Amino acid sequence: FAKRVCVHVFALQIELTGLLAAFRCSFQTRLQKGQGENNFLIDGVAVAVHIFSEAEVLSADLVVDEGVTAETGDLNAPHNFVRFYLGRWIRADRIIYLDT
Repeated sequence: FAKRVCVHVFALQIELTGLLAAFRCSFQTRLQKGQGENNFLIDGVAVAVHIFSEAEVLSADLVVDEGVTAETGDLNAPHNFVRFYLGRWIRADRIIYLDT
């Protein structure tokens, strides 16, 4: 089953170094290099790190009203808009989106 699972992680370029360090710290010897520059295996589960830019996901049409963000935090952060573009970056029959 695990060979059919791929976890996709989306990060800005500026976050990549810290993200990779967190992976190494958290998974240590269980983290193996996969195919591709930012691809890994953790206990047989594929992990693909995608680097995206704010310009790819943010637009004036998708801005969350400031009245809402005052209560919930910055919903206009680029990571909140990645979900709308998953079909461009992930080629799969089925995508299950989990938000943290």
